[in-house]
Formats: sequence, structure tokens, C-alpha cells
Amino acid sequence: MILPGRVGRIPAHPPGNRQQITQFEGYPVDLSNWSRFRPQFGAQSLPSQDHACSRTRVGEVRQGKERSPEDSAGVMDDASWGVAHASRATWHLASPAAEAMRRTSARELAMDSTTATTDNPRRRPLPELERRLRELDDHARGLERELAQQRSELAWSSDRLVAEVYQRHELVVDAESARKFDAASGLPNRASFVRCLEELLAQPAQSGEPAALIVVGIDRLSHVRESLGFAMADQVARVIGERLRQAVQGSAQVARVGDDEFALVLTKLRVSPDVAAAARRLIEVVDRPMREGEHDLRMMATIGIALSPQNGTQPEMLLARAQAAMRFARDNGTRLYQFFSAAIGQSAARRLRLESELRRAIDRSEFTVHYQPRCRLRGRRVSGVEALLRWNHPERGTIAAGEFIDVAEETGLITPIGDAVLRQACSDAAQWPDQVGLSVNLCTREFRGARLDSIVHRALADSGLHPGRFLIELTEASLLGAIGDTDVTLARLAALRQSGVRVVLDNFGTGACSLDLLRRCRAEYVKIDSQLIRRLNVDADVLAIVRAIVALARHFGAGVIAEGIEDPAQLAAALRAGCLEGQGYHLGRPVTARQMSALLAPRRGAAAAKASAALAGP
Repeated sequence: MILPGRVGRIPAHPPGNRQQITQFEGYPVDLSNWSRFRPQFGAQSLPSQDHACSRTRVGEVRQGKERSPEDSAGVMDDASWGVAHASRATWHLASPAAEAMRRTSARELAMDSTTATTDNPRRRPLPELERRLRELDDHARGLERELAQQRSELAWSSDRLVAEVYQRHELVVDAESARKFDAASGLPNRASFVRCLEELLAQPAQSGEPAALIVVGIDRLSHVRESLGFAMADQVARVIGERLRQAVQGSAQVARVGDDEFALVLTKLRVSPDVAAAARRLIEVVDRPMREGEHDLRMMATIGIALSPQNGTQPEMLLARAQAAMRFARDNGTRLYQFFSAAIGQSAARRLRLESELRRAIDRSEFTVHYQPRCRLRGRRVSGVEALLRWNHPERGTIAAGEFIDVAEETGLITPIGDAVLRQACSDAAQWPDQVGLSVNLCTREFRGARLDSIVHRALADSGLHPGRFLIELTEASLLGAIGDTDVTLARLAALRQSGVRVVLDNFGTGACSLDLLRRCRAEYVKIDSQLIRRLNVDADVLAIVRAIVALARHFGAGVIAEGIEDPAQLAAALRAGCLEGQGYHLGRPVTARQMSALLAPRRGAAAAKASAALAGP
């Protein structure tokens, strides 16, 4: 092998690290990286035995341009073993020892050496190594980018995992809170209150002291919800809950057990008057005015009370009896409190049985419509009819609406019942003369229902009844509750009136009478309550009141209907008071649709008069 460097000896077997440092023209040479000299010498193989060469001749070989292949062969003759390949001059040299040992020519030895050197990564030329290093650098940078991305994704996943853990914890806390507390008021809910009630009732039972369970019903909270929305109703519930909590000053557990019902337990009582005093105080607390946003609201409370152990010791039973007492008080007015009794329990049982029967009656279509005529007082000509609901009970016969309408309204069954009655009445009235109007009573729940407009319009369209012949009768109570809160009710009345439907203000003159209601409602008719009509002949003050109502109604462009005329004297008094139309048993009793059709059919002479007299009754 041709080795540049000083004259010296090189061991035949290099050290284990295959490195031998020597000097060539003042430069250090690493034999393991001998391929660096490939541009001058091509491929070389390591020596197999000691040899020596002169610095001068090696230098001449290194400068291949000054030597011919024949001259350079002399250098190889001095080497004991070696192969040289010069790519530029395309010549090949091999020492005689190399040719003898491998038994091949110098060209084949040089080509084998070139291939081995090229295949060995450590003997590749510098440009190729640099290219390879650049590729490795690019690959390393790609790995670093991928690693950085994976680290970023791992960090994001870790943050996301932590966030999900916290979120799950919050959901668990929220679910636990929702399970125990009312979301609107923040008070314990019914289930939580019942569990707490068990513990509270156990303490008085051991000490022998009585305890009282009080249920506070907020009479107008449902009106707020229907007219102002759920958000406003929830805010009112929060205010009422806080008032109740402050009223008992932490001496009782307060909870919300229904949409418009609150409950609390009083312990360490001595006598029942203590409970009555507490009930009166709670009624006054709820009755205080409140302002929420742009609305001045005033809630009213009705209270039911159940005592332990007199009325029971089981929490659910005690709560049910307190609620039954509250509903009994509500049926008899407002701002009242009522202790539970056996009679109330029996009444509650009857109401439950009645509710079940009403549901079956809807499925069996047991409801029908009767019609009572409205007549001109002079001449007694029929100007309209009022549709009255009747229940054909399979065991009790025909039942008037007054016996079940409260239960139907409380349970929500009034909606399907009223829908069926409205469709039937419009269908019957469409068969009668055009001058005969149809009046239909709407309860508070029906009038405030979101589907009222669509129900009325569909019934009119399906029956073909002209909207001008259709009248909606509304009581003062149903209008006052909404007008005190919002003008939505008046807007609904205006919308119905624009479609041609007319409005009758029913039972006017008694109860919570509002003259301003007469101005704002702009009803087409005012129906004076029968209580005033019955006293026209016996009380001059009542006569003056009725005359004033007639004058006000005419001022606002409304007609007047005297309701409950049952004898000729009342008819004459109504005429003296200025009433032009009337309704009552003296003018005509409620009849079926077929009988009303016979009354309204055009007849002549005595036959028509006889039919009218038969329907009017005694």
C-alpha cells in the first residue's frame, strides 16, 4: 500500500482502534480515514506487513501528473503489498506481492478495492459523507420536530385531562345540588325536605312535644309564570323563600315542595294558637308588595297545617294532609289558613276520585253541551245563546259544570274538555240563524293558555261559523290576575277582537270589581252579576249601582246583559235599570242542541209561541 509520510516503519497489524497517526508534509494523517486522499490515490488497502517507502517517491506518486504509470510502478515494486487506482489517468497498480497472494491482475485488485471502499460507509468520498450528514441532520431535525409536537400534544392532553377531571367534579357537585335543592329558590326540594322531616319528627316524638308541618301556597305565582315567564316566576320564588326563611328566623326548615308551594316545620310548640300565630305572620310576610324590574307584584298566600302526631307521623302522609288543608283553604278564598281535619281528608279523597272519573269521561266522550238563550227584554226575541258544559255521568246522571270545573282546572283537564266543547258549540251554532250569537265561557287557565288563539281560529274555520257571531265570556277574576302583572292579556284580547271575535265581561259588579277594568278591557258586552239582579226590587242602592254600571257600559260602547232573571218582577226591574238584554230561567232554561234548533226554527203563530213557552219553563 502507498503510505504518505516520513521514512519509517508501520506495523503489519494496526492497533485495535485501527488508527495510526503519522506525518506527511507537516500534516497529521489518520490511517483509518485514509479515504480522504481518494481524489489523489483512488482506493487503497491496508498493508499486510512492514514496508518502507521514500518520502520523495511517495510525493511523486501523490503528484501523479509528473509520473507515468510505468514510473509509478516502481514505487509499487518497493512495496511488499499494495494496490493503487488512479481514476483520472485510468491506470491501476499493484505490487507483485499483492498479485501473487490474490492470484489476480492489478486491475481486478484495484477494482475490488474500489468496490470495497465504496461499499464501506467509512471509506466513502467526502461529498457523499457530507450529503449523508445533511440527510441525517434533516432526519434528526424532523425527529426533534415530531418529538416537540408529541410533547405539545402530551401537554395539551394533560391539560385537557385535568380540565375534564375538574369539569366532571363540577358536574357531580351540580348533580348532587340538583338532587337536594331547588334550582330557582336555592331551598331544599321535596325529596330533601322529606328526608329532613323524618329526623325533625323523630325528636318531638321522643320528647313528647308536638310539631307542625305548614304548607304555604302562593296563589298568584302561576299567574306570574304564565304572563311574565319562568325567569320572573323564579325570581319571585327566590324572594318569597328568603322572606319565609327570615320570618321563622332559623327556627324551622324551609323548603320548596312544588311550583307554587313552600313548606316548613315548626317544633317546640306548646299549643295550637302558636301555630295559628305563625301562619298569620307568614301570610303577612308573603303579602308585602315587591318590585321586580318594571313590575309591581303582590303575592297572596294560603296555608294548610298538619300536626304531628295528631294527623300522622309519616313524613309523606303528613305533607299530603297539609297540602290537602291548603287546597281546602284556597277553595274558600285567599289569605286563609286551615288545619287538617277528617272532613278535609274525605273531601280530598272525593277530589281524587273525581279526577280519575274525569279522565275516564274524556276517553269515553261523556261531555256534552247545552245552550241557554239570551233574549231581548222587550219582545223576548232570542239574540244569542250561551254554551254550557254538562257531564253525562253513567251513574249520577247529568252533572253541571260547577261540580267539577274546579278539579278540571286544577288538574289541567280543562284544556282537552274545553277544546272539545268549543268545537262542538261552533259546529252547532253554524246551523242556526245568522243573527244568533254564540257565547262560550273560558276559565282562567284556558284564557292564559298559549294555544287559545289557534284553538279558537281552528274551531271557527272547521265549523264555518263567522267570527262576528262568536263571543268569549271572561270573568273579572281571570282578567284582574293578569292585568295586575302585564298588558299581555289586553294585547291578546285586542288580537282576538281584530279577527272579529267579541268579548263579554262576565259576572261584573261583585267581587274584586274594577271600574278601570271596564275602561281597559273594551268589551262588547257587560253581563251584570245575578246577585245584583236578584236584589233590584228590594234594595234601592243596588238599583243605583246597576244604573251606574249601565251608564258606564254605554259610555264605553258596550251593551248590558242582566244575568239570572228568574221571575217577571226581576225582568221589570232590569228594564227600569236600563238593561236591554237578559238571561235566566224566566227567559229560557238550558236545552240540548236539538231543542235549541227547534226554538230557533222559523215558525208561525201559536206553534212558535207554544215552543218558546215550553222551553222557558214556569
